[in-house]
Amino acid sequence: MKKFWLPILSIGLFLILAILVFVQNNTVITFDKIIESFFAGIHNQLFENFFIEITRIGDIIPASIFIFLIASVLFISKKYTKAKMILLSSGLGISAGSFVKIITERMRPENAMIDTIGSSFPSNHAIIAITLCLFFIYEFAKYIKIKWLKISFIIFIILIFSLLALSRLVLNVHWTSDVIAGILIGITCFSISRIVLENH
Repeated sequence: MKKFWLPILSIGLFLILAILVFVQNNTVITFDKIIESFFAGIHNQLFENFFIEITRIGDIIPASIFIFLIASVLFISKKYTKAKMILLSSGLGISAGSFVKIITERMRPENAMIDTIGSSFPSNHAIIAITLCLFFIYEFAKYIKIKWLKISFIIFIILIFSLLALSRLVLNVHWTSDVIAGILIGITCFSISRIVLENH
């Protein structure tokens, strides 16, 4: 039962957040507006250009190519469970995110710095970011035997994928609650995928 606590917790938190967003809870709206105002006050051209390039990594085509390349390398290396893990977890995550977008149809923030389409809630970029982050940490960090190198690897992975999720806020294409929801969906889908494949 212990292995189920994480997906249960993350899906529970997501459902609470989704309900609050759906009923337009004032606390969530105020929180989102505060974070939006914060990022609006620190913009400069170099800052924006950096995060535009970062966010493009998480667009559906580049992200899909990256995921399939990683999966292909793992299949060729006969790491079949790992290959299935990245495909299943990312596939579940994006499917779940796209389904929720259809239901909620939440408007995106105004004055976005890049063109976007579709509903705002949740952030698919955040789903991809957390799914890949967890995948690399759980599936590869354990092979690094030198402690400081392992810690450095984990910090680097967290930093890279945190920047991807953060880019959606910096560029004002998502509310903070959208990104949090995406992270919760990603955690849930990765955890479920791991449980399924490890017990298959």
